[in-house]
Amino acid sequence: MNFLSVNLRGLGGALKSDWIRSIRRDQGINFVMIQESKHSGISHSLLSKFWGSGNFGWEAVDSVGQSGGIVSMWDESLFSLEVSTKNRNFLFLRGRLIGSNTSINVLNVYAPQGVLAKKAVWDLLASLIDSNDGYWFIGGDFNAVRFREEKRNCSFKHSCASNFNSFIFDPGLIEYDFNGRQFTW
Repeated sequence: MNFLSVNLRGLGGALKSDWIRSIRRDQGINFVMIQESKHSGISHSLLSKFWGSGNFGWEAVDSVGQSGGIVSMWDESLFSLEVSTKNRNFLFLRGRLIGSNTSINVLNVYAPQGVLAKKAVWDLLASLIDSNDGYWFIGGDFNAVRFREEKRNCSFKHSCASNFNSFIFDPGLIEYDFNGRQFTW
């Protein structure tokens, strides 16, 4: 499966839906994770503009006013949803890879800004990871960096980076390289 995770800062405008749809088509993306939808009451017809043709499943966490919002969409011919857990800061999906008995766990994360609030989310997610077997894919906007070199034009918070690194290392997660720019905005 190929995943795309992107903070869209709002679902409005044809340019955003055209852009996501073309990336999905050109890169063979089967699973799209959007953070900061800034939208409540999301519909299938709205998301079909982002997905394009073909059947897709989806789940969403509504924004609170103009803050937050999380959307996950997937190719239903590859992933069959079994469980969905929604939280203001994450959307957890558990299902099966079609044609196999393989459990797939997907976390779409939109972390809060505060160091202590992030730590609380990391702890909650670590517990979720520990209590579910199978393969894991975790993506999103973590509002955190692992190393000073990853931070630009802002102050580096060592405690935040340490908490984030512990969240990655303690459950045995592996950070994979991604395509695109070194730093996203």
